[in-house]
Amino acid sequence: MRILYLSYTGLMEPLGRSQVLAYLEHLARDHQITLLTFEKPGDLADAGRADGLLQECRRAGIDWRPHRYHHRPRAIATAWDLIVLLAAALSAIRRARPDLVHARGYLPAFVSLALKRISGVPFVFDMRAFWPDEMITAGRLRAGSLLDRAIRNGERACLRDAHGIVVLTDAAASRLRQRYGPDVMDGRCVVIPTCVDLRRFHPALREGRRRATRIGSVGSVLSGWFQVDRLMRFLAAFAEAAPGVELYIVTRDDPEAVEHVAAGHGIDPSRLRIFRRTPEEMPAAIAELDAAAMFFAPRESEVARCPTRMGEILACGVPIVANSAAGDVAEIITTYRVGVVADGEAPDAPKQAAETLLTLMGDGGLAERCRQAAEERFSLQTGVRSYDAIYRQVDRAVHAIATEELRLL
Repeated sequence: MRILYLSYTGLMEPLGRSQVLAYLEHLARDHQITLLTFEKPGDLADAGRADGLLQECRRAGIDWRPHRYHHRPRAIATAWDLIVLLAAALSAIRRARPDLVHARGYLPAFVSLALKRISGVPFVFDMRAFWPDEMITAGRLRAGSLLDRAIRNGERACLRDAHGIVVLTDAAASRLRQRYGPDVMDGRCVVIPTCVDLRRFHPALREGRRRATRIGSVGSVLSGWFQVDRLMRFLAAFAEAAPGVELYIVTRDDPEAVEHVAAGHGIDPSRLRIFRRTPEEMPAAIAELDAAAMFFAPRESEVARCPTRMGEILACGVPIVANSAAGDVAEIITTYRVGVVADGEAPDAPKQAAETLLTLMGDGGLAERCRQAAEERFSLQTGVRSYDAIYRQVDRAVHAIATEELRLL
């Protein structure tokens, strides 16, 4: 099949590398893929890395066409990017004549809905998270406003007209059925979590590493989606419970801003290490950890979230301490006994979670269970097969409709 893949997430971002390119490199073996993305100006400025990624896509058989992402002024910039994406997608349809459009996220889905009405090309709505709820939570959208109602109507239209729907968690699928009814979903909804290339992330990376205990966080902690205060309270409690531990944060956030927040919770700066790592360096960086922490704010949007780093961390044999706000996180931790679910609000809750994690880290079978959880729940190969099955199911359905229409003529 010929696939036009639309992503507002840049391929040069860590998320784009792990959650777009990783899948497409495999799918491109059986499908012709044209990929349109929006890249941050700072990433595009690294011409050597951009060219290397372009060559990698060409070797995989992916026709990657990056566009510059615009950030400010936000509303105008986003509207402009949508126009650019629509124009680029229409050009790609004329040039590549795709059988299917894969829309990763809401903005590409809105464009794909327009493309379907203009050209008739079917699309898959790969929702990822509940974007309108995230916007409300972040204070960038007022609940019940004209724009909110317009986005909700667009969401409903995309769900109704999409030939396939993908969500990240079972909790998200359940919430959509509650919100729109089973008739809207109509059996087209498939759960595909944020998957992991288990060949890149594996416990063997931890062999021969230094023996000092290291615990920390991977990913943005200042984005607004994390409960950063809760994270810092836990890290401070763990540092007190394990005096020799090193605190290690891998993030693209401003190091000084992170240090300031950490200092406000009594964390000794000499024990805190803050690193920026490229996507290529992430497996080794995660393998340096003995445990990882992630705390998400308890919001409506979080039921649809499957933290990208969770699968990567578990794949490296590393346990996780987290709250239950995000998607299926708590269920996975509990089912496989691969960490600590820390939901307590009491003042001594961080200390209790730290002590529980320390005890768990002494379990000789912990790393093996972490890897098992990653293999059973986050395997990239399973995700690739699921996407391939969706593509082929849509192709069969479209051809069946076309055949029936010809018969009636």
